[in-house]
Amino acid sequence: MNSPSQTIGQTIVKLRRAHGISQEQLAADAGVDRRYLSDVENDKRNLSVGIVEKLASRFGLSLSQFFGLVQSHSLQDIKEALCDADSPEAIVFECPDYAGAFVGISHDGRAVYDYNLMVASLVAEGMTADEAMEFIDYNTLRAIPYMGPEAPIVLMPPS
Repeated sequence: MNSPSQTIGQTIVKLRRAHGISQEQLAADAGVDRRYLSDVENDKRNLSVGIVEKLASRFGLSLSQFFGLVQSHSLQDIKEALCDADSPEAIVFECPDYAGAFVGISHDGRAVYDYNLMVASLVAEGMTADEAMEFIDYNTLRAIPYMGPEAPIVLMPPS
């Protein structure tokens, strides 16, 4: 799974939209100018690790989780990883495709997804954050108990 498909700027945009945060608010939270953040989101400027850490923290992510998002995966990458982990029967989300929300494989060989990133993937496809959350809750989370022992795991944000 080593084919990055999005930049740091694109990742920030997806997360910001998924969390319903304006560019101005995120810039203020990170202690940077809004124009600077705009340039970062448009891949015209680079970030220091300190600023990336502030941004990741604002979204409730560690640095490693944040950089894991930048390394987005395709559905085929996920299936190959599950086969490599001797879990070819593990269920993956294909419709909708939450490949960008895939964060790993559990100790028992199930695909693991991050809820916030699932929201971000639907927001990137044109839904509002509220629509995305409602869709996931109704159409995805409710189905998991019926999928059996190979069902994916969804990491929920802290309440």
